[in-house]
Amino acid sequence: MAYDKVSAVELLNRQLKSGDFMPVYLFYGSEDYLKDYYLKAISKKLVGKRDEFNTTEYTDMNFSLEDFLDSTGNLSFNAPHKIILIKN
Repeated sequence: MAYDKVSAVELLNRQLKSGDFMPVYLFYGSEDYLKDYYLKAISKKLVGKRDEFNTTEYTDMNFSLEDFLDSTGNLSFNAPHKIILIKN
């Protein structure tokens, strides 16, 4: 996919339509609704309804580098995609 000068939101919307995703996304800002909306949209396309086997979520309370590295190296149940969330 060729990336000309477009806004990040427009680019993300194009990727959602085409299913051509980047390996990493960084969502930040004060609009929690938009961050949740796009996370759910990407999750639905990649792993269905955010199933617990192919989605791992870390926060400042449960993050460990060892677990994170283990998560990035392993896919559950021969899944083609995995989502790893790091919040806060």
